[in-house]
Amino acid sequence: MARAKAAKLRYFDPIIIKLLYAVIGRFTVCEDIFEKYSPVAILLSHRVGICGATLAEVSEKNHIDIYSFNGLNFGTLIKTKRRKVYEFRATLEKIQPLLDLNEKKFNWLFDQVTKNMLKGDFNPDSILAFQKDIVSTRHQFASDLQIDENKKNIFVMLHAFTDFPHSHFNGMIFKDFGDWYEKTLQIAIKNHGVNWIFKEHPSSKYYPVRDFDFEDIRKKFKRDNIAFIGADDNFNSMSICYVGDAVITCLGSAGFEYSALAGIPSITASDNSYAEVGFAIQPSSEADYFAILDGLDSIEPLDAYKVKLAKAAYIYLHRLSKVQMTALPNLSHEGVRKFQFDKEYFSYIDNILSENKAAIESETTKYSKMIALLDFSQLETSLNEGLAAEVDD
Repeated sequence: MARAKAAKLRYFDPIIIKLLYAVIGRFTVCEDIFEKYSPVAILLSHRVGICGATLAEVSEKNHIDIYSFNGLNFGTLIKTKRRKVYEFRATLEKIQPLLDLNEKKFNWLFDQVTKNMLKGDFNPDSILAFQKDIVSTRHQFASDLQIDENKKNIFVMLHAFTDFPHSHFNGMIFKDFGDWYEKTLQIAIKNHGVNWIFKEHPSSKYYPVRDFDFEDIRKKFKRDNIAFIGADDNFNSMSICYVGDAVITCLGSAGFEYSALAGIPSITASDNSYAEVGFAIQPSSEADYFAILDGLDSIEPLDAYKVKLAKAAYIYLHRLSKVQMTALPNLSHEGVRKFQFDKEYFSYIDNILSENKAAIESETTKYSKMIALLDFSQLETSLNEGLAAEVDD
C-alpha cells in the first residue's frame, strides 16, 4: 500500500500482482540462503514488509532464533522463534511489579515517564502532537469546532494509512486503516447522539496517499456533530484530556495514553500492544464494534482500577519495555529525511559516539552480557535499576 500510496486496499490494483510476485521471489531467495548457509539466528529491524516478513517467516519455518530490534534512543531487542510477536507488549505479568509499588513511587514514576514522553525522549515525533495550544474547556472546544458542547466528544484517532496496516501481528477487525476509517465515518453520519472528532495523525505527511485528502474530507463531511482536526491545526493533543469522553483507534498509543492520563475509555479495532491488560474496550467483530459505537452516548470514565492498569501499561510500554541506547540517534521523521542522502549523517553519528563514549561502552558491555544468557528473551529496564528507588517509601 505504501508503494501504491493507497489508503485502502483495492483487490484489482495491478500493483498487487507485482507485490505478490515480489513476495514469492523473496521467499525463494530466503529459502535458498537458509539451505546454503544454515544460519543459527537472524537479526532484523523489521518483521513486517516484503523483506523483513519473508525472512522472519522462513526463520520461523526452520525454527531459527529471530533477534528483532525496535526503537531509537530508547529501544529493545527480543529473541523469539515466531514472527508475530510484539517487541513491546504489556501483559498483566509484565506490569504486576508496577502495580505492587506503593502509591507515591508509582505516581512519581508515572509523572517522570510522562515528562520524558512529552519531551520526545521515547519518540521524537510525539512532540508534533503536544507542541501546540491546549484547549482546556469544553465550551471553547465546542465553539472552535462548531459542535454541541452538551454532547460527549468521541475522538477517532486516524492512523498513518500506509504504516503497515496489514502487518500488525494478530489481525484487525477491518481490512485496513482506510476501511476502518470509512466505516467509522458512516456510523458517525448516522449517529447524532455524540460529537465525532476525526483527528489526523500528526505524522501523516510522511505517509502520503493518493486516495485520501484530509481537507476534502473535512469540507465534504463537516456536520454539527462531526468535526475534523488536521495535523497542521493549532491543537495540542493533551487537550483531549480535558474535552474527550472516548478515544477510538485500531492499535495506536492513544488507546492507552488517554486512559492513563485522564481515565478516558478507549475502543480498539485491532489487536495491539496493550490488549491483554484489560482496560481497553476490545470489540470482537465489526458488528460488535458498531454496537459499541452506537452506545457511546452513555459511556463513562474508567474506574480507578482500570486507570491504574492503564497507567502501569503506559509506564511499561513507554519506558520499562525498553533500555537506553545512547549510541542511536533520536531522529524524528523530519530528521531521517534530512540525513537520508546526506554525507553529514556520518559526522553526526561520529559526534554522538565521541561525546558519549563512556556511556556507550558501558551499555554495550551490559547488554551484551544480557543477550548472551541462555534464557535471554528481551532487553528491558527493571524497577531495581533505580527508576522507582529514587523516591523514599
